[in-house]
Amino acid sequence: MRFKILVVAAITIFSQACGQNIQPDSIKQDSTIKQGSSTTAITATTTSTTNNAEQDFISADCVPLIKLEEANNTKVIMDAEIVDMPNLPDSLFFAGEKTPLDNPAVKEWLTNEIIVTKYMHSRTAKSLLMAGHYFHIIEPILKEHGIPSDFKYLCVAESSLDPNAYSSASAAGLWQIMSGTAKDYKLEVNSSVDERYHIEKSTIVACQYLKKAYVKFGSWTMAAASYNVGMAGLSRRSKTQQVTNYYDLFLPNETMRYVYRILTYKVLFEDPMSLGFNLDVEDRYTPRKYKIVVVKGSNIDWVALAKKHNTTYKDLREINSWIREYKHTNSAGKSYSVKIPAAKQ
Repeated sequence: MRFKILVVAAITIFSQACGQNIQPDSIKQDSTIKQGSSTTAITATTTSTTNNAEQDFISADCVPLIKLEEANNTKVIMDAEIVDMPNLPDSLFFAGEKTPLDNPAVKEWLTNEIIVTKYMHSRTAKSLLMAGHYFHIIEPILKEHGIPSDFKYLCVAESSLDPNAYSSASAAGLWQIMSGTAKDYKLEVNSSVDERYHIEKSTIVACQYLKKAYVKFGSWTMAAASYNVGMAGLSRRSKTQQVTNYYDLFLPNETMRYVYRILTYKVLFEDPMSLGFNLDVEDRYTPRKYKIVVVKGSNIDWVALAKKHNTTYKDLREINSWIREYKHTNSAGKSYSVKIPAAKQ
């Protein structure tokens, strides 16, 4: 079932925020709805004393999705946003495990998360585009380590595919790895090199964690939940509640939403149009082309390296997010495989 809600009350709030004197009692709905259109024309007589230049517009930042046209002393507000309730898929699986959509509570949680994602327009659209940069790197690593491909959507849920994502809890990178976890899995973390931002290495760490979690819980869905709340936290709650199914567990609110967020991204990425995102596969950003060079030495100057290979520090950083400073004191004598953008070779 699809419902449509015309948001009118917000007009007063937006008009006040933008310095316009549009009064609620002066707003009237036009009796005519455009044929074949999902929008209703609304007219509002203004009594503002501001000058003509100020009356000519209402800031687009204040009224996104509402267009204003002026006719004499009347402003016509058109194209008010229509809010569509999402249709859920008839069936849904995560990593081969069936989502119990026949359970009303499960259906409600999933619906709520789909609504949040559907109407978080800019962030969701950007994630869809960014998949072109990273899915082709992530998917083969997941396959190599025996992790179901659906876990790439966990990565989206963690970071929205922002390679420089950094949380208030100090988790970093596409997979939002904590500093302590990174060191447990032998990633280098310091002020000049932070391998939590290394696409390939962080994906391998995520695979290693998820494999351990699957062995512990015997369920990929539970393994996914543990990525948010931790294996110990999930195990403790499961034991206390005497429940082993994610969908039957009472968990912290963030973890209660977590798997549903992952499922939402699966629905979205497999069929963007089902959630109103008109995007074709070719619209996604294209994979970056590069060559690999091995860098050694006790003192590495990344700017000098970029110039040597006819590129810029900016381009080098964008394709190697794990580089965090201009220079690196390589006291451990490590070798680093660095991507050099192909267009700048």
